[in-house]
Amino acid sequence: MLKRFYHLRPMLAVGLALLLTGCEFGATFEDPHLVPLKGGCYQMGSHVDDLNRRDNERLHEVCVEEFLIGKYEVTQKEWRAIMRRNPSRFAKCPDCPVESVSWYDAMDYIERLNERTGKNYRLPTEAEWEYACRAGGQPDRYCGSELADAVAWFANNSDGTPQDVGTRQANDATLHDMSGNVWEWTCSLYDADYTGGEQRCADFRHPGPRVFRGGSWENSEHRLRAAARYRTIPAQHSSTIGLRLAHDVE
Repeated sequence: MLKRFYHLRPMLAVGLALLLTGCEFGATFEDPHLVPLKGGCYQMGSHVDDLNRRDNERLHEVCVEEFLIGKYEVTQKEWRAIMRRNPSRFAKCPDCPVESVSWYDAMDYIERLNERTGKNYRLPTEAEWEYACRAGGQPDRYCGSELADAVAWFANNSDGTPQDVGTRQANDATLHDMSGNVWEWTCSLYDADYTGGEQRCADFRHPGPRVFRGGSWENSEHRLRAAARYRTIPAQHSSTIGLRLAHDVE
């Protein structure tokens, strides 16, 4: 009787492989959920004169064009649907933000996503990121509130891991987790003196440090501030860094 089912063994093997490599996350592709933001000018930098304010956070006016930005950070499920793997240290959490991805990994993901969709997703510039965080320029200390606990997963409440996206209060632009959960890569080179680099995307070949913003699940409150700026080499991997997508208005 076993001979009757012998021909099914290859199909069973393929089915098992699919189960192990993607279906555990229900890795069905869905278009990213982006939110449109009207362009405008705003005061970028620290609106609060306190001990946490740093020299690279000087207040200055920046103008951005209309663009779209992800309502949520890119999740492990979304990453796996495109890349067929999950690099995250805190895996087995499909709706948590993907992490442990370098800037180059993010570029690879976006390139493949664009091939899949025929669109032109990208990372936000640093100026766009803060504009979105501030919902068009509001002076809140964090991205959507004066209280970190209202909008962010961070050291005080995260239980030492990233959490499902969209489970803390959104800012006034309906964007979640712009403070906390994971840091988010921008496409901009670090420009300490804010001389215009914050408004541009870096050339892929440029070896200089890229800016990442927003704070993470392991950070204290002062690193989650809307104005807080950090940078690292584009090859850096960390379980605290992920990404959020942006797109030009067509």
